[in-house]
Amino acid sequence: MNTDENVITISLSKGKIVGISLLSLAFVVAGVFIWSIADTQTRHSPEMARIIAALCILFFGLFGLSTLPKLFDRKPGLVISPKGIFENSNSSSVGWIDWNDIYGVDEVEVQSSKQMIILVSDPKKYAKRRGPIQKMIMKLHTGSSTVWITSKALDCEFSELKILLEDSFLKYSQPGIAHNGGKRSPLS
Repeated sequence: MNTDENVITISLSKGKIVGISLLSLAFVVAGVFIWSIADTQTRHSPEMARIIAALCILFFGLFGLSTLPKLFDRKPGLVISPKGIFENSNSSSVGWIDWNDIYGVDEVEVQSSKQMIILVSDPKKYAKRRGPIQKMIMKLHTGSSTVWITSKALDCEFSELKILLEDSFLKYSQPGIAHNGGKRSPLS
């Protein structure tokens, strides 16, 4: 993590990205194995085994493929500045977010994975920046098209990420601008 007086830059962690990719590959291999023994195993019906195998191959295959471009991405994973946040932490990244568009930050847990949600006044504006596959992944992952940041591919721990985002929101947000029905606080 690089910090100067006003700008905080967090790089992508190539080690974490390789780990996520290898774990995805392991699940794909497990899916292929389940498919190969579907007719000979006796625990489940062959159809059920093939369904499980296909879902495993499809889900983890797509997830693994979506992480690979980040291995070659030279841009930082996250930049926090007085003007806003540059978010490039995952395959569904939206890029630049002005503080004027942010009305809160919140911690959420999705399937025992902690993430930071950036509450923006116009989520559709940021959803448009994603491709169709990223939009589908976001809907499956969070149930919404909200901007979210995870530390899984960043060169920092989640606790650091949370403190940096919360402190920066308090420091740089525009208290005079009413968003989301006048609310200026994180989700309650």
